[in-house]
Amino acid sequence: MDPVPKGLYWPPGVPHDTKVDTFVMAFERLGYQRCDNQEFEFGFQKVAIYAWDLDTTTHMARQHFLGKGWLSKPGILEDIVHFTLESIESDPPYRGDGYGEVFQILKRSWLTALFRTCLFRCAWYTFRHWLYRLVHPSWKSGGIT
Repeated sequence: MDPVPKGLYWPPGVPHDTKVDTFVMAFERLGYQRCDNQEFEFGFQKVAIYAWDLDTTTHMARQHFLGKGWLSKPGILEDIVHFTLESIESDPPYRGDGYGEVFQILKRSWLTALFRTCLFRCAWYTFRHWLYRLVHPSWKSGGIT
């Protein structure tokens, strides 16, 4: 089991590996529950876990607020919006070029998010990122001024 990199949050008591069940356990510690559909439900946040198999989680996507697609963070690139979960899935022969397929969808109520302070933490990180880009305009343009 690898240690959690400094600066990243990982729920206490959850092993640090790439198994789908481990990520489900981590999300359950944050108040999520398994669900079987990707449809927007007012009052709930949804996340999807992508994997190649049950041992190899590759990616996660979060449902956009008010259901206008899904948000993903492809590596070091900017966040992207994709309208369906299937639009970033890839076929098994192309393991190096994609995220695999959706293995599990989870949801939690907005109220749960509020009580767990995750909503405030996300707002704080968003504000911090916006402020950094405001102060460092060259970072927004990729260093080109």
